[in-house]
Amino acid sequence: MLKTLKAHWVPVIRSVLIAMGLLWLPIEAFEGLSNTDANLPFGCFMALSVIVGIGFYFYDGRYLTGFLKKRVEIKNHGLDTKVFIEFADLLAKKGWKAVGVNDFFDSIVDEDLVSSKSLHGHIIKSFWPDNRKEWQKQINASLKDEKPINEKRAKGNDRRFPIGTTACATLDGLVPV
Repeated sequence: MLKTLKAHWVPVIRSVLIAMGLLWLPIEAFEGLSNTDANLPFGCFMALSVIVGIGFYFYDGRYLTGFLKKRVEIKNHGLDTKVFIEFADLLAKKGWKAVGVNDFFDSIVDEDLVSSKSLHGHIIKSFWPDNRKEWQKQINASLKDEKPINEKRAKGNDRRFPIGTTACATLDGLVPV
């Protein structure tokens, strides 16, 4: 819980300030309308504000703004299909990953052919950092039955494949599980 609160410290502060306002408003209204002082010590008011604020933080993070959700479900009632969007590190999870790449299946991450900020570049840099040729070899083997269009380029692969062409590469020859 403390890790979550530290990671989202701005919403925590916002939630505590909202709680202070929500608690202060009825106290001030009571004092103003009844001409009597509320007998609430400052320390109790602050402690109550923090408790209510943290409760609002979790409610807000889960149900209002959703910053604490780990996944979102999108339902398509026409096709009886559910799509799940997870908020996590895709590369940290075990299993197959489908990643969009350019139509040449380039392996040179140089900000020109493949950006290091793209998922395509990130996959190559993460799993084949010193051996991008192995990735390229597996991709070429996987595409051997496909019919490419040959194009002359200054750098990168010369074989362009139609959009939607799929290839497979595995790390160290192991199939992810």
